[in-house]
Amino acid sequence: MRMRRLGTVAIAALGAVAMLPAQSGLEGWVTTWTTAQQLLAPTGPPRPARQKGPEASNLPASLADQTVRMVVHISVGGRRVRVELSNMLNARPLEVGAAHLATAKDGGEIADATDRVLKFGGSESFTIPPGAIAVSDPVDLEVAPLSDLAVSLYLPRDTGAPANHTVGLHTAYISKGNVAVYEGRALIRFNVTVPASYSGGSGEIKGKLRFQACNDESCFPPVTREVKMWLNVE
Repeated sequence: MRMRRLGTVAIAALGAVAMLPAQSGLEGWVTTWTTAQQLLAPTGPPRPARQKGPEASNLPASLADQTVRMVVHISVGGRRVRVELSNMLNARPLEVGAAHLATAKDGGEIADATDRVLKFGGSESFTIPPGAIAVSDPVDLEVAPLSDLAVSLYLPRDTGAPANHTVGLHTAYISKGNVAVYEGRALIRFNVTVPASYSGGSGEIKGKLRFQACNDESCFPPVTREVKMWLNVE
């Protein structure tokens, strides 16, 4: 399995992101991102081609046992965040197995040490009834103004036709299974070949390391990192 790119944002249930501003003495929630949700019409004439931006996405007819990661560009920054999920357009309950919030990076990645588990009424898994919205418990996260956040939802059962917004300005990502986040250290070993003519000494080696984190069911997108190391040859 590989994570697949989608050309729209706000698929599944993401409706709004609210921020508690960081200014001292001011307490109150401010909506920093929101969207107007739509449903893809299963029948009828095709939509006219867009003048600018990406064409219609490869949004699936439904989602089941999949994790969706959506990237949102916020306006106001702050120190606490909460997320609103909407099931206003669906006629069936929406089950969410897990929800995460993090600072977004390019290519579907998230910034180190920013992953936060979203709970709703103290629970990590929950169901939103038809025609209802759910607001997460606040999480502590320092967020800069005009930055990008990643909201990841694991949807364990068939959602029916997912809500979306056809003019998505950020790529969204979908992966098989519940893609958990690992934060920690990993030991990587590899061989370095030194020419026989090398007389010895020390020096810095620079290169690029490309890797991919996987479990038995799913994988994160491949990542490339620049690496540096010192090599001593006697």
